[in-house]
Amino acid sequence: MANGDTRDSLLFIAGLGIGAGATWFFGTRSGRKAQKKLVRLAEDGRDRIAETSRELLDKGRDLAERSLEFAEEAGQRVGQKLHLAHR
Repeated sequence: MANGDTRDSLLFIAGLGIGAGATWFFGTRSGRKAQKKLVRLAEDGRDRIAETSRELLDKGRDLAERSLEFAEEAGQRVGQKLHLAHR
């Protein structure tokens, strides 16, 4: 039973800490400032991810286009060599 009592006490203390933190975060001026800062950080992160995604998409399109051009040129060269070999 002692282990259960200890566990219950720790859970109670953790709950008090979480409740106090939530009260501070949502109820105080400094908590609201922290909330705004977290929102700004999240928005900045979202914007960076979106920009990086656009850049990667553009690079992927460029790579696909160059790969297609390379494949077409290689196909033409192979075709020319086969044509010359059959003469």
